[in-house]
Amino acid sequence: MTCADVQVTQSILLHPGWNAVWVEVEPSNNATRAVFAGIPVESVWGYQDRLPSTDFIQDRGEPAWNTASMLMFLPLPNVAAFQNNLAIIQAHSAYLVKLRSTTNVALSITGSPVIRFDPMRRNVFNLRGLPVDPAAPPTFASYFANSPAHKNQPIYGMDDSGRWVLVNPTSRVLSGQAYWIRSLADTTYLGPMSVTLDRGTALDFGLEASSLGLNLINLSAIPGNFKVLDLSGTASPYSYATGSVTNSYRPLPALLNVTNAPATTSSLGLYARRGAITGASHQTVLSIVTSAGTRFFVELSAATTGSVTGAGSPQSEAIRHAGLWVGSATVNAVSEAHGGVLVTNLVSYPDGSQRPQVQRIGAGITPTPVRGNSGFNLRLLVHVDTNGVSRLLREVVQMWADGTYTNDPATGLLRVATPGHGVLVTDEAVLPQFSGSTIKNGAQVGRRYTCAQFDFATPGGHNYLEMAGPFAMSDDSNTNLVTVTNRIPKDFPTNPFRHKFHPDHQAGFDVTRVIALEFGPKPDSTADPDAGYDAVNGVYHETLIGLHRTNIVVQGTFSLRRIDYTGTLNQ
Repeated sequence: MTCADVQVTQSILLHPGWNAVWVEVEPSNNATRAVFAGIPVESVWGYQDRLPSTDFIQDRGEPAWNTASMLMFLPLPNVAAFQNNLAIIQAHSAYLVKLRSTTNVALSITGSPVIRFDPMRRNVFNLRGLPVDPAAPPTFASYFANSPAHKNQPIYGMDDSGRWVLVNPTSRVLSGQAYWIRSLADTTYLGPMSVTLDRGTALDFGLEASSLGLNLINLSAIPGNFKVLDLSGTASPYSYATGSVTNSYRPLPALLNVTNAPATTSSLGLYARRGAITGASHQTVLSIVTSAGTRFFVELSAATTGSVTGAGSPQSEAIRHAGLWVGSATVNAVSEAHGGVLVTNLVSYPDGSQRPQVQRIGAGITPTPVRGNSGFNLRLLVHVDTNGVSRLLREVVQMWADGTYTNDPATGLLRVATPGHGVLVTDEAVLPQFSGSTIKNGAQVGRRYTCAQFDFATPGGHNYLEMAGPFAMSDDSNTNLVTVTNRIPKDFPTNPFRHKFHPDHQAGFDVTRVIALEFGPKPDSTADPDAGYDAVNGVYHETLIGLHRTNIVVQGTFSLRRIDYTGTLNQ
């Protein structure tokens, strides 16, 4: 087989007359007439799911054929083509093909690999192909050595004359060939060494999944080697960690060798490093060849929130960070507003008098580390929109907007006009327009996130302040900062000097908080796979003006993780 991007091409050599073939890929155009276009076939037959009481006819030339159990395709201009009911060709399915030619013809099928194998049924012959390595195929005896369901059971293969003949256990299994295999029990046995997925038929990370499992199974009595080969031939934007290694991520190489002890299963954890993907998505195919002679193809793909433009500029990276970010800052250094030296000076007043006044000289604004390992934690909520503009949030609610439907003029049936989607709400007035995003006590409710440390005197009561600067990790040539100024007027209800019920504290002083998030450097390939894409960190800076006669400057660290990819607010 060969690989082009995420597709694999399977080549099958058809002989004159009857052929029993096993299709291993999902054709990109799975219409039967498209798959066999240009191939001089007389007919193509596929078995339905339910097997008849007569499993198969040894001589396909016999007229007593149970055609009711089969799906048929006859090419034009055959007059019986109107009876065709074999509409599509599917992966991991067997077909009987009669070639109208006096010489061999190569059939090439291009499509996507899938890990999907239907179980063999008990006490009947199953028409199946086997996932073997054509370069080093196993014998039938070694392939089924670890399967009690196939012990001493007959297997039939089709010879060059189109007849089913009993295969010799020492014969090699042919890739792309279908066999009648009898099983004593329902079984999903795929050979002495095989591969399964935690879920689905491919390793598709989509937009949000960060890790997926690839299970490597060795049923044999000897150690087995799995060769995991990336067929793209380019640097992989994925990492891996074996089940025996915790929190250790390594870039997935072009060829990875994994050895399993006898009768063991290991999990190869794969992780998408979306920060290393420059486009909107990445697709490749993994070829997994085992020392037992089996072979499997697995599609591996991941999506991002957008392509990198402008040679990976900070603004381009900020756009790819669209969504809701939740995390915290740990303040571990504070300037000493009470430092310096107290001095007493005479101060002249307009009435001509002089009065003593105590002043502090030399109070610094350089943060001093706090003692011990203590620190003060601040909750942070940041939203980045589809233009890369970030906003510091006080409160946000995850809600759901139902989809809308319209009539399809072609069919008269309902079709989706606007798909349902998640909504991030910061305006309490629009909450009734949406449905809840989760279930609590049998009712749909929203998921609310709040920051008690922030309150904004914004026009219209918005729960956010727009920030300046690119929300992006830094590189060696520059430091990226996002800054915001939060002014709390002296008469604002939550001004720290104001107390609603105390006559001496009806109003205070304006307090201003100048906050800056200084992003850390971009992670290397051995870092946390989410770092730089779904997780960011750096240095937290804040200057408080008006709380004390001297400005108070604090510093610490911050870390944020993206929990929602919605790039707009309130819609």
